[in-house]
Amino acid sequence: MAYFLKQTPQKNRTYLAIYESFYNHEKKGTAHRSIKALGSIESNKADGIVDPISYYQAEVDALNKKRSDEGVRKISDKSPLLHLGYFPLKSIMDKLKVKKYIDCFRLTTDFDFDIY
Repeated sequence: MAYFLKQTPQKNRTYLAIYESFYNHEKKGTAHRSIKALGSIESNKADGIVDPISYYQAEVDALNKKRSDEGVRKISDKSPLLHLGYFPLKSIMDKLKVKKYIDCFRLTTDFDFDIY
């Protein structure tokens, strides 16, 4: 369903982890699972990250955006140009003004339908 950043205080430190919430059919409710453990805020600051919470929150936001973009349904993978039919051909023939030539051709042949 969605990702979130969880802060857990333990042993005088605050640990960060990225969690995913999802619907559990066995419990008939929501549940959470850890996706990535990020370590403590103190160790991240020692590694050079000035504000670990906002840094990892941006990562969580990117994961949520990626998931929402994947959820967008497409109508079809096929191009709509494939189903244009005879309309482009008819507009080309109208611009070229070839109807009189096709009518002359039709006089010499015995077609049961209009070629144009």
